[in-house]
Amino acid sequence: KVSVKVNALPALPTISPVAAVCVGDTIRLSTSVTGAKYHWSGSNNFMDTLQNPKRIATSEVSTQGVYSLVVENPQTKCLSPKAETVVTISPSPTVNIAPTVWVREGESITILATGGDTYRWYPSTYLNDSTLANPTVTIPSTLSLSNTGFSTSYNVWAANRYGCKSVSKTTIYVLPESKIKVYDVIILNSESEINRKWQIDFLPFYEDYKIEVFDQFGNRVYHFKYSENKIHYHEAPWDGIIGINNSKSEKLINDTYFYSITPTQNNVDLLPTNGALTILNH
Repeated sequence: KVSVKVNALPALPTISPVAAVCVGDTIRLSTSVTGAKYHWSGSNNFMDTLQNPKRIATSEVSTQGVYSLVVENPQTKCLSPKAETVVTISPSPTVNIAPTVWVREGESITILATGGDTYRWYPSTYLNDSTLANPTVTIPSTLSLSNTGFSTSYNVWAANRYGCKSVSKTTIYVLPESKIKVYDVIILNSESEINRKWQIDFLPFYEDYKIEVFDQFGNRVYHFKYSENKIHYHEAPWDGIIGINNSKSEKLINDTYFYSITPTQNNVDLLPTNGALTILNH
């Protein structure tokens, strides 16, 4: 006589619901069954023997799909029916933003992020609205900036319609207000030294600068660059004679001319100072 003992199969295991997962987040699988051996399997040859295994959602294609669990009774070696759950992986937004932006003290600039449906900027200092994709940054002119200005960084968190988030960073470099003072007239043959040559103050404040003067037809009639001349402008100010780098040829006629002075600080060209210059030939 032979006796055969038939062991009951373990019950169908319960898999806890898996919330929607974003690419880059962790897939958290779990079951309430205890005291068993666990046989998890899933997409892209995933296998695990923990009760509550984890897996990084590296992409939608490779990690989403059906995940299965079979539990084993460690005494009888009997296997349960297979339980299944579907894991959905949602894409994270790709946030695009200019990594660096330049603005002068006292001015405003718009910074723009794309790639999300909603946005949140941190910190919100100087922003008109930290929830816009394109907030305006206004730097007060009362900050008493140093000679070289300063920088401030913003992180923007962008979320898409799936609730997935990504972050990106931009740095705004704030340039000090121009300290250049330009006199707007040259009187050729004037008895006054001040009027006889074009006076520009505070240029040595900058590490380099370029001065250009154009007539009303766009022809350049004067050019000076400190790094090329190796002397400061005030050591050889312009007297209204046509020339490039003080290479003189002839006097200019009575007329209005237009200048552009571009200072350089920390190897960055700052915003130019532009204006009109009157030359009178007495």
